[in-house]
Amino acid sequence: MEIDDKAKYLKDLYVESTKHSHYQRMPAFLEDVLKPTDLSKVHDRYDQQRLDYFAHKVDFKGSKLLDVGANTGYFTFESFERGVDEVVSYEGNHTHAEFLRCAADIYRKKVKVVEEYMDFRQRLSDGPFDIVLLLNVLHHVGDDFGDRSINIDQARKNIIENLNFFADQTKFMIVQIGFSWKTDYALPLFPNGSKAEVIEFFRNGIQGHWDEVAIGIAEVSQGITRYVDLHDGNVARDNSIGEFRNRPIFILRSKRC
Repeated sequence: MEIDDKAKYLKDLYVESTKHSHYQRMPAFLEDVLKPTDLSKVHDRYDQQRLDYFAHKVDFKGSKLLDVGANTGYFTFESFERGVDEVVSYEGNHTHAEFLRCAADIYRKKVKVVEEYMDFRQRLSDGPFDIVLLLNVLHHVGDDFGDRSINIDQARKNIIENLNFFADQTKFMIVQIGFSWKTDYALPLFPNGSKAEVIEFFRNGIQGHWDEVAIGIAEVSQGITRYVDLHDGNVARDNSIGEFRNRPIFILRSKRC
């Protein structure tokens, strides 16, 4: 397929509306490829700011990275710009997986696309990894993946089990989670919707599996968002910046790998 044909194919995939579509910012190299496609639909969830924080805390250079729930590949592809050598991307949405495959062919980097939702049970054949990105995936257990018959208490248990599944398969884990199960605000995982609840939940759940490297919190100053380390002054929920920026980012180091 010639580059112009690949670009047209990517544009067609991009405009297709599916679950979790237009969720990520476009990787920089695709902004030119996709022109004149209207990129205004993209809901940039402070992807660059989050990646800046990740890369400040964990050295990406020469690493092998696993991106779980890769969507349209912002973190998959931009990780190479931070020095990653190889990426394995899990994406169960067929349209997004096709987008990743075509984009990887254009980008000509070492990207393996696995078109499936991770089951968090069988050891990963492509491991071990240096870094795993698990960004806003775990609260979809029983929805996008896993047993659909579970209740919310079982979902909380599975979230921790699925997180700890990686402890002997990667050196570092970077994880973020929503406040509500399946992103349904009628099903709160954390009754008060506070950062403190999420932090306590993770700290209790990872004992014996992970060491806490850092917790990143979004702060906004003069309209500019950046992620900084957790401190007493930013732990309280800030409703003015919306639900997403209230989600802490956890940087974890494995105790076993």
